[in-house]
Amino acid sequence: MVGFEGGLTNSPSVAVRVMNPCVQEHGKVHAHLWRFLVRVHSQLFQLGISEHALDEPHAGGGGSGAIYVNIGPMSSKTGDSGADGKLKALMVKIATKTMTKAAGNMLTQWQGGGVPTKAMLDAKNTMGFYVDGTLNELKVKESGSSATVSCKINMLLASFPDKSIFGLLNGGASVQASGSATDIALAREDCVSAVVEDLIAKKIIPTINTKAGSP
Repeated sequence: MVGFEGGLTNSPSVAVRVMNPCVQEHGKVHAHLWRFLVRVHSQLFQLGISEHALDEPHAGGGGSGAIYVNIGPMSSKTGDSGADGKLKALMVKIATKTMTKAAGNMLTQWQGGGVPTKAMLDAKNTMGFYVDGTLNELKVKESGSSATVSCKINMLLASFPDKSIFGLLNGGASVQASGSATDIALAREDCVSAVVEDLIAKKIIPTINTKAGSP
């Protein structure tokens, strides 16, 4: 069961089941591994004081142009150096994928490649925004033949390229899984992916549209 809760939204609960197809080992097909996303919560805090006022135009100078979003490298502080690199890459992947899917009006790649400067954004009448995040906590609690994986992520939203922060976000989730090492590893990824997707789709994209004057 998934319950969405937060400081700004409180959506109805929705049942979700995440299934990992059968795992094949030594020619034998094992039972399905089931993972349940049991809770996701997220919050957005807009800063009252920043280098620029919240309603002040950023790069591009107006709300009628395009929108460019630079996705940062992300960070993972789980204490597991072997997993941190993979989880950072997963966060970038999910953030970019969600932005592309849920916000077709926003560019995550600059035409011609590379990272645009303020002058380049201004020349194309494009507003620039920056998104980055940190996985601060990833825990596994095992009980008998099952396990619960929980995670907490902080994200920030800023103007670009000056990176003046005007929004701080945090979110968390928990996922129930079987006690197998494979299922726990997948549940860790499910947990991180769910929080990043929720923060991008439900908090960051609407806020960017508001700042850019987009519908």
